[in-house]
Order: sequence, then C-alpha cells, then structure tokens
Amino acid sequence: MHYEAAMALGGTAVLLGATFVSLRGHFGVLGLAVAWLLYGLAELAISFGLLFTQVFPGNAISTSVQRPFLREMNKQSFVFGLCSACTLVYFYLDTIMLSKMGALGDVSRYTAAYNFVLALILLPQVLVDTLYPYLSRRFLGERRPIGRVVQTITRYFLLVTIPLGIGGTLLAAPLIRFEYGERYLTGGLGADRALAILVWDGCLVFFTYLYGQVLAVFGKQSRVTLIAAIGALLNIILNILLIPRFSLIGSASATVATEFVVLILLGFSLRSFSVFERKSFPVVQSAAGTLCMGIFLWEFGTRLPLIFSIAWAVAIYGMALALTGGLKKHSAAVVVKPDVS
Repeated sequence: MHYEAAMALGGTAVLLGATFVSLRGHFGVLGLAVAWLLYGLAELAISFGLLFTQVFPGNAISTSVQRPFLREMNKQSFVFGLCSACTLVYFYLDTIMLSKMGALGDVSRYTAAYNFVLALILLPQVLVDTLYPYLSRRFLGERRPIGRVVQTITRYFLLVTIPLGIGGTLLAAPLIRFEYGERYLTGGLGADRALAILVWDGCLVFFTYLYGQVLAVFGKQSRVTLIAAIGALLNIILNILLIPRFSLIGSASATVATEFVVLILLGFSLRSFSVFERKSFPVVQSAAGTLCMGIFLWEFGTRLPLIFSIAWAVAIYGMALALTGGLKKHSAAVVVKPDVS
C-alpha cells in the first residue's frame, strides 16, 4: 500500500506541476492534455522502478513467456476488468446519453452537480481500499470470520451517510451557488435539483463499494461482475425512458435507482456469509440526529453563509448522537487496523 501511495503522490506532483506550467504558459487544452499524459507516464515509471528495486530486487523477474501463467492471470483479471467496465458504464454513460438526448445546457448543469458526487465517492474508495488488505489477510490468511468487521464498518457508514444525504439535499442550492454561481440555478432543471438527487448516489456508493470488495475477498468476483452488468443494463434502460421526459432530473434519478438496485443485489449475495447476522445498525440514533439537523437546515440553511450552515449542522448532529447513544462503542465493534505494508 505504501508503494501505491508513493506512485500516486509522484504522479499527482507531476500533474500539478505540468498543469501549473500549462496555465502560466497559456497552452490551453493541449497543454492540459499533455499534463495528463505526463501524469500517466510518471506513475508508470515509478511503478516500474518500485517493482524492479523493491518488490523483485536483483532482476528476479523472468523474461520468458510462461503461457499457463499468463492464461490463468488473464482469466482472473478479465473478471475484474469486466466489472470495472460495467461500473464505468453506469457512472459515466448517463452524461453521454444526456448530451445526445437533451440540451447542451442540461449537460453542463448535470456535470456540475455530478462533480460533487465524484468528489464525495473518493472517501469510501480510500477507506475501503485501505481496509481491503486487512479483510483479505483476516479471512484468507488467518481463516477468521470478517462478518463482525463488516458490520462495524457498515455501522459507521450509516452514521455518516444518512445525515450526508439529507444535508446534501437541503444544501444543494447553496453548494451549487458557491461553486458555480447563480447561472446554474435555473428552476426545475437547475444543477441544484440534480445534486439533491445525485448526493444519494454518493451515499449508496459507500456500501456498494464495500460489499463488492467483501464479495471479492470471499472469491465471488464473478458475482460482483454479474451485478455490475445488471446495473449497467438497467441504467441504460432507465436513461432511455427518463431523459426524454425529465432531462437531467431523469438521468440523476436513473443513476440513484441503479445504485440502489446494485446495493440490494450485493446485500442479497452476502446473506449466506453471516455478514448481517446482528441487527445492531444505528438507524434510530442516526435518524434522530438527522431529523434535528434537517430541521435546522430547513429553517436556516439558505439564510446563513454556507460554511456556518455546515458547521452548525455537524455540531447539531454530533450532539444529537451523543444524547441518543449513537456514539457509544457497540459490543460487536472491533478495532480495525488496516494493513499498509
């Protein structure tokens, strides 16, 4: 993991430097394209350097083509690649379909709203990717169950996502206004309306990404790929049905509906692995805290400056959780020490 971090940091440094030079030199879109090319080349160079100096020192890698090994590796990796391709379909195809079936202004407003979601889903990706080595070692290496660990992670995700969804919905207009200005707030087809829906897609990704990785630990990659394919097909159908009538609102609804169906299918696939054997999720405490926070945002969210609204919402939710016992450590919780080696 720390090798991957070094690769990511090196690539990001090159990207930022190249982008800065491009902007200062007024090289335009071509300069930005070159910056991304240099970013990819930097990560490739760093990964090869680490591979040959740290992972396989002394040129221990054989240069001969081992066909049985390559055949098995391609077979295993194809499943993951196909899963990623299907996931990309229902993450990005909606924008393409909206551009073909709707107005150009709708595409820009939808993209503006979706940028918030793309930033949001970085959090579950980082968290789950960090925990994945721990879950793999615990289940495959130590032959110990991981059901209670997954329950604990789900518990904390619930404490975050329920208020995040409500808060994002109620603060959608101030967020769009702060980032893009008034021109993106155009009534029923404004970016704020799309963001109020799309924020729930970001919340659902917390769980779909986690459960997809857990199924991979259990060796059920093909099942995850099948579910991703179902999600991709469903997303295409929903976009075809909803975009002509509801434009970007229909596309946002199709995205959230697809993610919800994927979550249901993933949860159903995990039922035989004793991951949800205890009903210990803090739905009541989180709902009570979210209600208090939501009432405040409904009354004052659009009147106060955005930073104050967010700060007060977090404080109110935290106090409500403390009073209802939502922050107390549950007996089923475990201390998770992610592997960074």
